[in-house]
Amino acid sequence: MYGAVMKLLALVDLASQVAKPPFLMWVIFGFLFTFADAQGSVPDLRTVLAKEGEPAILPCLHPTGMNLEGETFDLKRGDQEVFFHDSDGSHYNNGRSGQDKQFKGRVWHFPKELKNGNASLLFNNPKVSDTGNYSCIFPKPNKQTFYIWFRVYAAPQPRTAIVDRVEKGVLLKCSTRGASPQPELEWRDSDGNVVPAEKPKISRDSEGRYNIELYAVVTKTKTNDFRCIAKQTSIGHMIHDDIHVPDQMFHDDEWRVWLAGVLGCVIGVAILAVPLAVLLAAKCIKIIWKKDSSRQRCHFCTDGNPAAEPLTEETQTQA
Repeated sequence: MYGAVMKLLALVDLASQVAKPPFLMWVIFGFLFTFADAQGSVPDLRTVLAKEGEPAILPCLHPTGMNLEGETFDLKRGDQEVFFHDSDGSHYNNGRSGQDKQFKGRVWHFPKELKNGNASLLFNNPKVSDTGNYSCIFPKPNKQTFYIWFRVYAAPQPRTAIVDRVEKGVLLKCSTRGASPQPELEWRDSDGNVVPAEKPKISRDSEGRYNIELYAVVTKTKTNDFRCIAKQTSIGHMIHDDIHVPDQMFHDDEWRVWLAGVLGCVIGVAILAVPLAVLLAAKCIKIIWKKDSSRQRCHFCTDGNPAAEPLTEETQTQA
């Protein structure tokens, strides 16, 4: 029975890492209890959720509350020795050998609580790699085993940043590193509306932690405040980071229209002026102004010689 239960607990461990959606993990839990019940014994399974780096308690209580000061009890993870207390009072923290190196100096029992049947352990600085199925074993009076599903999660706060100004707005980046289980990142504006984003870039490090980047282009709003949310649904955890985008980062459309109009006028004048300037430079056109007291007249000559005769009354009248 013990071996079968441990195999099923191993499946639970695997399912928690890969189950998408998370409810598959609970399906396996249901199967575990159905199987155990069919064998005539439902194991005592406790679940402990701990944040990486923060002390946690692994509960290990004798069902009768008997004094454990002179008794043997053992806490294991699979075949790994976590903590062993012998009937002579020796244990892994006072010189006894055999403890797995992964747990050395990190787990402690409560000596004063042993008389109350409490063999629980204080787990210092738990890591994601400590996640797994633990068993608490009491050999006497009748061997009894209790199971602990210990889940250590890492939930670093996401980091937001302004990447660049782009044609349609401002490009923002949200990133998280070393998260476990895998979080889902999401951008929202100050009204709580989801901001469309690119497909997230996901990678994993050597310890199986997740590194994720999510990019989104935002446009000008009333506040220009935006929030990136990291959600770890399987453990019911959510954390966020906020960012403000200054007004000057956004393109001013009215200014752009005005600038386009000015440039259009300049280009139009240039188109008309350039041919005229070329002809003048080649002396193909001369402009001669002849003035009198009442009129002025412009004569154009294409032979390079200006008109020499003065304006007559006839020409003035024609003009």
